[in-house]
Amino acid sequence: MTKPRLERGFEEIVEREPMTRAELRAIRFKLDISQTMAGQLVGVAGGTFQEWENGRCRINETAARFLRLLIATRISAGAAMKMTAKAAKL
Repeated sequence: MTKPRLERGFEEIVEREPMTRAELRAIRFKLDISQTMAGQLVGVAGGTFQEWENGRCRINETAARFLRLLIATRISAGAAMKMTAKAAKL
């Protein structure tokens, strides 16, 4: 039996090396969002996201997994922002 797409890619999201700043930037460009919007998406200030991209701070692992999940499942940034806002209201 074939595993569902997300399950097949689970190891690629969870069991990887820490995200590099180049990967972070590439994901943000792929989502076509600003650093401020990317920060809002993962629950940090835009300045924090900028520090991650510039290599001044280590990238939060939870945020890295979330961003990899967005790319793996091809969820748009707009849809993810709506889901994040709804979850925050719960």
